[in-house]
Amino acid sequence: MSVNSAFVTSDAFWQYSLRVYGAGQTKDCLLYLQDEANLNVNILLFSGFLASKGYMLYATDISHIFKAIKPLDERTKRLRAKRIRFALACSGQSKCKLSAYYKALMATEIMSEKEQQEAIVKAASDILKRPVLTNISYAFENLKSELVKSAYFFANNNLDCPGLDLSSDKKLEKSTLIRQKISVLVQQFSTVGR
Repeated sequence: MSVNSAFVTSDAFWQYSLRVYGAGQTKDCLLYLQDEANLNVNILLFSGFLASKGYMLYATDISHIFKAIKPLDERTKRLRAKRIRFALACSGQSKCKLSAYYKALMATEIMSEKEQQEAIVKAASDILKRPVLTNISYAFENLKSELVKSAYFFANNNLDCPGLDLSSDKKLEKSTLIRQKISVLVQQFSTVGR
């Protein structure tokens, strides 16, 4: 089966992201994997997007994409931290999130996320040259194991994102939770994202 890579655009990816982000447990899983395994939410969403199109994605692909977007990722993290600091500084004040400043911070962060997604699609040009699978379920099953490998890759190779704290006494517990979150996330991608 051949999928025209013209269907894999940054706009199509953005629409996919909007559709799946708030569905079921997707948001919770994405944020957990971002916070606990230092995986990039947009790359996780992109991996689901590609699997829904029948593309196989490997841990090495995820690493390549992460390296390609690292400057944009760092900028987005700084913007997110600034927005969160502002929200914490006025905690207890419900007007904070309604303020023009907060809305401007959020709009800037969202614009940075969109730019990051555009860069992800560009970085995936070689992936989009691969043949696609007719069995989309297999693409999602493969994705599960490759995301787990990615979490460990980032942990073991540091890449300025420490991933799993491999020296921690809670290593097994944390790795089990990461695997569970990845499993739930891929299940959400396969049901909501098609």
